[in-house]
Amino acid sequence: VPVKAVKKEDVLVVPSGTVIPVDGRVVEGRSSIDESFVTGEPFPVYKVSGDEVTSGTLNLAAPLEVRATKNGDESFLAVIAAEIETSLQTKPALQKKADTFVQVLLLGVTGYSFVLLFATGSLDLMATALAVLCPCAWALATPTVFASGIGRSARLNILARGGEPLMTLQEVKTVILDKTGTVTMAEPKVSRLIPLAIEAHELIHIAASVETRFSHPLARAILNCAREQGITRFKAVSEAEDLPGRGVKARVEGHEVLIGSPETLQALGLHIPTIECTGRAIWLALDGKVQGGIVVQDVMRAAMANLAAALREQGIERVILATGDHEESEAKRVAERIGADEYRFNCKPEDKVKLVKEHQSHGKVAMVGDGLNDAPALAAADVGIAIGGHRNVALAIASSDIVILGDDASDLLTIFKISRKMAGVIKQNYAWAVSFNAVGLTLATFGFLNPVLAAFLHHISSVVVVANAARIYVGRDMRA
Repeated sequence: VPVKAVKKEDVLVVPSGTVIPVDGRVVEGRSSIDESFVTGEPFPVYKVSGDEVTSGTLNLAAPLEVRATKNGDESFLAVIAAEIETSLQTKPALQKKADTFVQVLLLGVTGYSFVLLFATGSLDLMATALAVLCPCAWALATPTVFASGIGRSARLNILARGGEPLMTLQEVKTVILDKTGTVTMAEPKVSRLIPLAIEAHELIHIAASVETRFSHPLARAILNCAREQGITRFKAVSEAEDLPGRGVKARVEGHEVLIGSPETLQALGLHIPTIECTGRAIWLALDGKVQGGIVVQDVMRAAMANLAAALREQGIERVILATGDHEESEAKRVAERIGADEYRFNCKPEDKVKLVKEHQSHGKVAMVGDGLNDAPALAAADVGIAIGGHRNVALAIASSDIVILGDDASDLLTIFKISRKMAGVIKQNYAWAVSFNAVGLTLATFGFLNPVLAAFLHHISSVVVVANAARIYVGRDMRA
């Protein structure tokens, strides 16, 4: 059934491992939902009967029955698509300005050649003026640079929707960065072990043994930590059971193991020590006694450290971190690591759009993101940049002006370098065109050129412009 055909109050069955297609409310079942694509939160959220779910989120654990609270064409996904289309239709075309100028110049050249004819009566002078002043170099000055810049970007796995977004980058004053999946990896990692009654090595060994039976993000984080500590053989596990939204439990070598949130263990009457940590703490209990804790957090991309300073070197005046995280401490931690001027947390998609428009009053704004929740802001910004576009190329291309296909955050700096290089070459091309036409016009007016030589010089002028633009494509490495 097409999503557009779904009506309010319809009930849909959403199997585990599938995307929830409409906004609705759970009427039967319980499961963990991955909302990172919508909210930016990297950790799953537990949903039970009566809880609301959003289209575009992923059902991880168990089947759900969901009653639609909106028509399919009014869902979150549909609204996002409409906002993208509206925003993209408002963007101007830089090339139109260049084309208009060339048309005006062509009229001027034609008029001047007739002035020469009437003043001197010489058809040779008229033909010479037309040949030397034909504005081919002007017409090629911008599009050849656009083509070269787009080609160079493509060689670096960066896709640009035309040359205009690349050129606009050099005018950007504010860069707004999404956190999850952009500044961070959107994949939790163990940052700290808190051993209480057992050694840290034994703590992670037991936890990893249990998590071999599961595939959720926290399980992968714990298993990766165990492997980093050289643990390759795991303990015997039986009776493994997922407790959606609360944790997991199993028997390990005859002992009952429970791994879960502080709330889960406290509900069983277990004491959880008070600790200060950045990230999310989960605790392990063995036979009804808390043995230790494991802190996980979303890991920053290495290239993002001190990113703001690198962007300021490219002429950016303000760097802002915007995240859907509910905890201010996490937003503050990441903002400090990248050197952002300010941060906003608990941002909904419409909040990010407002943030973009707020700063557009002070200059051009670039929005950098990767998630569905970033799509309206990407489209509303003067330049929308999607990182990690290989994960959802269709969405990235639909909502963004520039798509960085890989996960290398340094490519963000690279496109700013390409933009500034393009701007410099365009100025050089126009400077050459002005100089050539000024000298050529003088020589033609006083009879120092004939039509054949003027035509030859005209072609040389065009070749110079094209060759200069080609330097962007074949020039030195511009990777950050």
